[in-house]
Order: sequence, then C-alpha cells, then structure tokens
Amino acid sequence: GIHYSTIQSTPEMNQVLEQFYAILKNQAGLTFEEGKNINFVPRCFTFEKVNSLYRPYGVYASVQLMRFSANCVLYALGFRRFNCERGLRYWHRPATKQLSHSSNGKRPVQNQLSPFFFFHGIAPGGHAPYLPMIFLGILRNHFQQRDIFFFENKPISYALCMDALSEEDTVHGVIEAINRHLNKASANRLTLCGHSFGSCQLTWIVKSPQLRDRLESLILLDPVSILLSEPDVMINFLYTRPESNEESYTCSNTLLGKFIRFLNETKIHLVASSELFIEHYLRRNFAWYNSELWLEDIPPNVKVLVCLADQDEIVNCKKIEREILQHNRLVAEASKNGTFPAGPRIELLLWKDVGHAHCVSNPERWREIRDAIDELDCYWSKNVHVR
Repeated sequence: GIHYSTIQSTPEMNQVLEQFYAILKNQAGLTFEEGKNINFVPRCFTFEKVNSLYRPYGVYASVQLMRFSANCVLYALGFRRFNCERGLRYWHRPATKQLSHSSNGKRPVQNQLSPFFFFHGIAPGGHAPYLPMIFLGILRNHFQQRDIFFFENKPISYALCMDALSEEDTVHGVIEAINRHLNKASANRLTLCGHSFGSCQLTWIVKSPQLRDRLESLILLDPVSILLSEPDVMINFLYTRPESNEESYTCSNTLLGKFIRFLNETKIHLVASSELFIEHYLRRNFAWYNSELWLEDIPPNVKVLVCLADQDEIVNCKKIEREILQHNRLVAEASKNGTFPAGPRIELLLWKDVGHAHCVSNPERWREIRDAIDELDCYWSKNVHVR
C-alpha cells in the first residue's frame, strides 16, 4: 500500500490526517497499530494514474452528433439553452399550459405543477439518452404544465472537456437559473430528479442553505450518493467488483447470472468508467466526501422517491434498502413519540432482476416512475404547503 506520508502527499495533507487520527483516538477510542494489515487493500484512486482506454476521435464525433440531434429536438419542443455566470449550462422550457380550475369554479391553489429539474448520469451524450424516458415516460401526462430544466455536465458526457464545475459553481448556477425563469411561488416548490451520478448534484442542492427549503420533491433513480462513503460505488465503477462481494447480486450464484453480470460490468467499463475525461473528473476533480446524501439531512417536509435495481452493478442495492428501511423506522418512531423527525419518510421503488440504468430504456419502468410522481403531486395537492 501507499503510506499517506509519501512524496505523493503534501505536508498540509499529512497534518490534516494526523489531526483526523487524533480525533479518532481521543473521541472514538480507536487506535491504529504500526505496520500494514495484509487483509485490507488501500484504494488511492486520487493518487493513481488515470486508467483510460484509447478511443478514436470518431467515437467522440458520433457522440457529438447524437448530442446535436438531441439539442435540435429540445429546440423544436420550445427549449432554449442558457449559460450561467460560473459555467453551468442548461436547457429550459417554460410551462405552456395551466391546470384546469377546480370543480367549485375557484382558482386552483397552484396554476401549474412544480418545476422539474433533471440531472443526468454518466452517459455518452449527457442528457440525450434520457429524453425518451422524460418526454414519453416520466412527464408524459404533465409535459406542458411544468417548467422543465435539463442541466448539462460535460466531463461525464463523452465531451472533450477537462473543465469540471465545483459543487459551489453548480449550486450557484441552479440558483441563477431559478432566479432567471421562475416566479416566487414556483421557485419555492422544486421537483428535482437525478439518475446515478446526478444524485450527487441533488445532494449538493440539498446541502445548500439557499435551496434546501425550496424543495418539494426528490426523485433519485439508481442513486450513487446514498452510502457513498461505503466502498461499493468506488470499487465497482473505477475498479472491478470483488468476487467475494455477492451481497448485492442475488442471481450471480448461477452460471447465467455470472455471465449476465460479466456482460453488464464489461459494458460499464467499456462505455463509461474507462473513458479518459470521465476518469479524469472522478479521480481528480470530484470530491467524494462532499457528495454523500445522508437521509436525515433532507428537510422533513420533502417527499422523496428512491428507485433501485436489485441487480445493480455499481450500487449495493441491499445496503441502501436496509438504510432506507432503518431510516423509515426512526422517522415512524419520532412521529409516534411526537418528536421532530430527522428527515422525511422515503418511498422506495425496487425493481427485481434488473441492473444499473435499466430504467432509462424500459417503458414499463417509465410508467412506474410516472405513477409514483403523480402520487407525489397528489400528496402536495391535498396538503397546504407553508414555508
């Protein structure tokens, strides 16, 4: 292993680590023996060389063509592209229709549904592969009643881009987009949806003092930000899933299950985790420790939907499911005791026998997500929402 005091670290880093070890010793009662434990393999992925595979320029040109085609579709649907002061780019289309009046003839409490913010995951073309899922699936019934935002993240989109936005710049850009396009009522009832890596950007927003109290709904699809401090996501994406780690892959004991797992992991490695600019972003520009979503940090008046695939090749589905169930038990106990709950109750949608990103291309999953979102909207229409 690589010791933290080698030439690859700075004196400032060594000092911070010494302080960290002192806290663990004095406050947690943990001690560390001298030497190296052969049972543990350190993963120094921020020190290691970028482990990318060569791709000819034609691959990036093809992805750029796909992105251009998707942007043309967005433009035809009324979306326009905007650049924020600190570099965040996004597409926006305002709501074009209002909800019908209530049966008693009075104006509805809300004349349109909450604005919809979407953050894509690691994928060639960025938001392009998600457009069918959004337009033909999730927002099919209410496409015209919402302000819709698509946020771009070029370093994880097969773009020739080394410029990665920080958490602060991303949050600043979201605030700028809200102030530019939304009125006060809409700006205080936001629906955020993120797939895979997009859940990390949702985490930054949840942590933002300027935005956390404006949230109405969170939809997390295959989220990697829950339990991100566990080694599973980092190991499974940047490295290879250990043979002994079968906890989250229930079908892998069969020959067919192992073959399917091999194909899915190979696909992820070839398409995503070995790409030069994605590797550079995750190993050099992404603060993993700032991107974990602690469920108790979500404001308790936010409705949360988490969608998981039980054969996910990246996320440890079983661990996250246990974490959500434990969190819900604590919330129920707090409500029963009349105390203020730490976070909201989490609604869980679990898909059997499918892997990571299966929901992006499966119309049946689109319908299930859409039905769940409609339940979220129904919940808010029946409850007075006071800030």
